[in-house]
Amino acid sequence: MLKKEKSKLLVADDDPMVRNTVSKILEMFGHSVETVSDGTEVIEVVDDSFDVIILDINMPGMDGFATIAELNKKDHQIPVLFLTGAGSMDYAVKAINLGVYDFLTKPIEDLDIFNVKIRRAIEKRMYVLKERMYRESLEDDVQKKAKMLEEQNKLLLQYSDSLEKATVQMMSSMQNAMEEK
Repeated sequence: MLKKEKSKLLVADDDPMVRNTVSKILEMFGHSVETVSDGTEVIEVVDDSFDVIILDINMPGMDGFATIAELNKKDHQIPVLFLTGAGSMDYAVKAINLGVYDFLTKPIEDLDIFNVKIRRAIEKRMYVLKERMYRESLEDDVQKKAKMLEEQNKLLLQYSDSLEKATVQMMSSMQNAMEEK
């Protein structure tokens, strides 16, 4: 159903060495990876096929904060993990307010923690997609049932109208018969 062979991740970092390293690590863990060098490219390539976005905060042009703000407008609901070498409480608060899923520090020192964070983000994406499919299915069912009710209501109205005409006709016939006697 939703099970894909490989999760698809997007890595955005202006440093080619970081992009290459993170990409190789993710591929080692069995993921499919696309890389871009800045936030503008993220906005250009992102679609619903991605499961997780790993985004550097400090990039020239469109930084990580501006990029996630644009991603939020697109409403793909893809978990974003900020990749940062230097973090502050201000960054963390701003990131959380923008809906960042988690933080990854660079250089990546603990591959197990890195892998767990990625897997959790992928799980969140799978839940989001399942919930979206459920909601769409539910909306579809409601529309189908509403259409059925509308059709049944039309039949009932036709039946009611026919019954009313038949009753009026029968009463008229009975009145005519009584008047003739």
